[in-house]
Amino acid sequence: MNDTMKLEVRGEVDAFVAEVERRLADLTAEERDELVGGLRADLSERLADHDGPEPAEQVLGDPASYAVELRTAAGFAPVMAPRRERRPVALVVGELLDAARRTWVELVDKVPGSPRGFLESLQPAWWVLRAWVAWMVLQDMAHPYVSYGVGWALVLALLVVGSVQLGRGRGAIARVRGHAAARLVVIGLNVLAVCLLPPMVDKARWSTADQVLDDMYSEGAGEELPGLSYDGVQLTNLFPYDAQGRPLTGVQLFTADGRAVSVDDSLAEEDGSEDGIEEDGMSWVYPWLSNGSPRFNVFPLPVGPGDADLWERDPDAWSSPTPPRLPAFPFAAAPEVVLPDGGPAVEDSADVPAR
Repeated sequence: MNDTMKLEVRGEVDAFVAEVERRLADLTAEERDELVGGLRADLSERLADHDGPEPAEQVLGDPASYAVELRTAAGFAPVMAPRRERRPVALVVGELLDAARRTWVELVDKVPGSPRGFLESLQPAWWVLRAWVAWMVLQDMAHPYVSYGVGWALVLALLVVGSVQLGRGRGAIARVRGHAAARLVVIGLNVLAVCLLPPMVDKARWSTADQVLDDMYSEGAGEELPGLSYDGVQLTNLFPYDAQGRPLTGVQLFTADGRAVSVDDSLAEEDGSEDGIEEDGMSWVYPWLSNGSPRFNVFPLPVGPGDADLWERDPDAWSSPTPPRLPAFPFAAAPEVVLPDGGPAVEDSADVPAR
């Protein structure tokens, strides 16, 4: 009988001590042990000495009040500070993203004209556009030009399908997109695509222009250019020098069969500033005359301004205040040249009498 009563009392003491310790949970183990180390023995002794009719709970008292007394006496706050519930980071991030989306929708809905519906209707176009940006980035990593070959076209098709499926968010993709990490990745990729869109458009534009020029050059490579040309570039003038390296003026050029070697008389230099013409002006070559007939095979050819309105030589150029003039030679003297030993003698142009 007595042993049974002791067991029942000991259980109530344990419950009292456990409640007190729970209210001291914010303290260290050493601090709790110092406050409640002998509490179980003291309470057991108090109950053992009590022989009145009061129940054990009344004899022991309120554990909450007792814990407050212990904390206050030890210099701690009377009540344990409420413990902040730790929430998963993914849940917090997801709630922040949801709040940001709601705020964005509210702001857009305040704009007259229902722009949200218009923007949502553009989503498919954006899905394709961001796939194109990713395709351009891959090409930029692979080579400095844009390729439209079958292989790259297949890559673009796969990127478009993936981007559209990601935007639609159906099936397994919807479950993945529900995670905060996946939502952050999608947002980051969209922001990156927006930032890369201008340089990728510029790269595509220049690459297309280069391709057009290459095609034009390839198409024209086999065509015969009129007049004189050097390395595929048409020439507008020549500057002859004699064997002693002195500049020559009025040199006539002919082929072996006596045909005149002339420049294309329809050409003009876009920048005539080097020829003494006003900046951004056009520089035209003017012919020498032979019995009144124009000759474009006599070098160097005089240069002068033309008629800007008609895009042609000025018929009154020689009587204008700024008549054509012989252009400056590229250098004052060229290197002197000689024939190998045993070759024919070369007369000094200064000693050749005029005919």
